[in-house]
Amino acid sequence: MYFTKKLYSEDELIDYTNVLIDTVKVPVIVGGGFRNMEHMNELLNRTNIEFMSMYRPFVAENDFLKKWKEEGSGESRCLMCNNCYRTKKSTCYH
Repeated sequence: MYFTKKLYSEDELIDYTNVLIDTVKVPVIVGGGFRNMEHMNELLNRTNIEFMSMYRPFVAENDFLKKWKEEGSGESRCLMCNNCYRTKKSTCYH
């Protein structure tokens, strides 16, 4: 729903994910363009969300997870332009 613009902000996606987590008895993975480490830490600490799906930040920076673990702050250089997704080559053009 987030990517089809039926939801209008990330907060709506987070709220929906929290409701879903409380409703089902299976792990729920939220996706949606996460690239800011402080924001991801805040969501993991403030919500019931335990899992985040990420793709593009790893294409832009293969050591993104290592930086997040070591530094805990910062932002991926990924601009969420979707070039890596559209071309299906997993190559960052920025």
